[in-house]
Amino acid sequence: MLNLSPSHASRGAWYEHHRGTTTIADSTDGIYLSALPPGAVLELETKMHCYRIEHLDGDHVRISGHPTICPTPLPVHLDGSMKHRDHIERGFIGQGMRLIFSRPEDGLSVTTSEIVSLRIVSGGSSEHRPEGGRGKP
Repeated sequence: MLNLSPSHASRGAWYEHHRGTTTIADSTDGIYLSALPPGAVLELETKMHCYRIEHLDGDHVRISGHPTICPTPLPVHLDGSMKHRDHIERGFIGQGMRLIFSRPEDGLSVTTSEIVSLRIVSGGSSEHRPEGGRGKP
C-alpha cells in the first residue's frame, strides 16, 4: 500500500503505465486518474467524509463513502479536483483540493470538502472486470 497522507505530501506519488507495467512516479500534488489501471482502488479522506474510489476506465469510477449520495458504490464520472472556484484540474485528485464528480444522467454533481489524505490500496490489474461483468457505467 502506498500512503499519501499529509506526512508524505512532499514526495507524493501517482501510478504511471509504462510498457504494460505499473510503476510509482514522484509528484508533489496527487494522482492523475488517467495514469491508474482499471481496478485500482483509492481511499481519500476529506474534511467531512472518507471515500473509496475504484477506477473503472478513463474518467469513470465507482465511488462510495458519502452517507446520502453514495453510501454504496455508485458509478460516476470523475471530473477532477479544484483548489480555486475558477480552475478545475481535469482528471486529477489532489490533496488540499476538492474532488468533483458527476452523474449527468441523474443530474448529480458533487464537490467535496477539501481532501486531507489520499492513499492507494490496490494497484488494479489488466484482468479487472467491473461488478456484474458490465463495462463502463
